[in-house]
Amino acid sequence: NLSCPQFKHDYEGSLGVELAQYGLARVEEAFGDDTVEVAHGLRILADRLDATGDARAAEPCLVRALGIQERVHGSEGVESAGTLLAGGNGYGELGDPVKQMSFLERAREIREREFGPDHALMADVLVSLGNAHGDLGEPRKQKEVLERALLIEEREHGSQHLELAA
Repeated sequence: NLSCPQFKHDYEGSLGVELAQYGLARVEEAFGDDTVEVAHGLRILADRLDATGDARAAEPCLVRALGIQERVHGSEGVESAGTLLAGGNGYGELGDPVKQMSFLERAREIREREFGPDHALMADVLVSLGNAHGDLGEPRKQKEVLERALLIEEREHGSQHLELAA
């Protein structure tokens, strides 16, 4: 987490990227190049890069993190689902719908297997999948998937919650 210890706001922009790069270098020094700690640092760096609008620079971080997670936890390990989700969203930003859907479907399968089809952690995967179907010109599938996500969110937060306004 890259947030100010005193005021608790996230470090954003180039400062967030610099801090994530610095932190990753320290983690690599302490733990080696191919550990779960490094995968976590890579995810943070990818998140900061993506927040600055640089999905292209985030891609190798996510690919490397996913490789580490799959080596340590297996290709279907629950730890990989968040990285797959971030990667799928990144490929969507990069205009690669084939990789986008591949990553998002894997994330969905893992979370559904681990948590069940109606778990709260399914909502963000389903929203991303729904948006991907929309980008692919599949409005019926988009609607079906987004309605499923909405039901989960309404159950979790209530139908009037601000989270659902977005």
